[in-house]
Amino acid sequence: MKVLVTGVTGTVGNLVVHQLLEKGNSEVTVLVRSRERADFPDNVRVEAGDLSKAAACKKALDGQDDIPN
Repeated sequence: MKVLVTGVTGTVGNLVVHQLLEKGNSEVTVLVRSRERADFPDNVRVEAGDLSKAAACKKALDGQDDIPN
């Protein structure tokens, strides 16, 4: 499954990313304000941007799985 995680520079967000990777989710994308603060394995796609900016959110969401209703 492809997933996007925000808030990854905090404790909870960082733990979520690592739990997803441990459970075999190989397509994890994270949205961070600054790439310098993102310390993740190479298989994590890192997108820099701000949640308050629509263009950054759209770019980070590109290619993500839709959530079924």
